[in-house]
Amino acid sequence: NAPLAQVASQQGKWLARRLNALAHDADAFQKIQTHKPFIYASNGSLAYIGSERAIAELPWFNKQITLNGPFASVFWKAYCLWELSSVRSSLSVATDWAKRALFGRTMSVD
Repeated sequence: NAPLAQVASQQGKWLARRLNALAHDADAFQKIQTHKPFIYASNGSLAYIGSERAIAELPWFNKQITLNGPFASVFWKAYCLWELSSVRSSLSVATDWAKRALFGRTMSVD
């Protein structure tokens, strides 16, 4: 089964391109039948499994590569930071991860 967020994101971008074409071209509605249908392309899967370990399945030249362990954890964290909406959010999350790595988890509430 395909990961639903990947499918929804790709379909949303595909639909946005079609709707923008309709908005900018009066004849686009007649041409809509000639547009290519939506085709899902897997971007792979990432899962953080705890204790600085993760697993990644990534497409690579028509093959699936599986990574696991600390390297996959670093890859997962880098992707997570990349997907955040702002530099401020990325820095905040990275700082929290660094504090946890240095000092461990805290159970107190500030």
